[in-house]
Amino acid sequence: MIALTISIVLLLVAPFVYRALLEMKKFWGAMQKLVNILISALVVLHLLPESIAQIGWPALGLAFFGLFLPGLLERAWKRGAETVHLTSVGVGLIGLLLHGAMDGVALATPASMGNSLPLAVILHRLPDGMLICAFFADRRYLSYLVLALLGISTLGGFMAGGRFFQEHAGVLAYFQALVAGSFLHITFDYHDPSVH
Repeated sequence: MIALTISIVLLLVAPFVYRALLEMKKFWGAMQKLVNILISALVVLHLLPESIAQIGWPALGLAFFGLFLPGLLERAWKRGAETVHLTSVGVGLIGLLLHGAMDGVALATPASMGNSLPLAVILHRLPDGMLICAFFADRRYLSYLVLALLGISTLGGFMAGGRFFQEHAGVLAYFQALVAGSFLHITFDYHDPSVH
């Protein structure tokens, strides 16, 4: 429950941190590097080894898929940006809410020395929130709405998570490998808060 609370609080403070960091370019760069190092270490030292231990070497394939899929989707959407803009935003929002629900499931996983999924969720929550604020910079109220929906979907995933984890523990290992790759994508994909 503590990890869930921290996760939602980070979403709530994201707009304030985002606006503050717009004024402090050097601090933004330092924070970006620190988060990248922490996420990379978490993936390499915990998430991938845990997934490999549970499902074997296919975890690496899923991690590579998670690493490259966001970039491929971004390029595909750019080709037809004029015609599919609203559709892509809608699909992106649905994906974001599903991601939030899966974050909630991850936050509900039993705490143990070997389980680092809740920590991974917490580490990427503030950057996620700030990225949403940057995306909707011209319509600030929409960023608040999306952050609220993300928090609600996380809560829903958390409430269903304990049961889901008990019934489908193996599925989580596959999901964890995919998420590990997508976390690495975040570390390679620089987001400047002044660029919307």
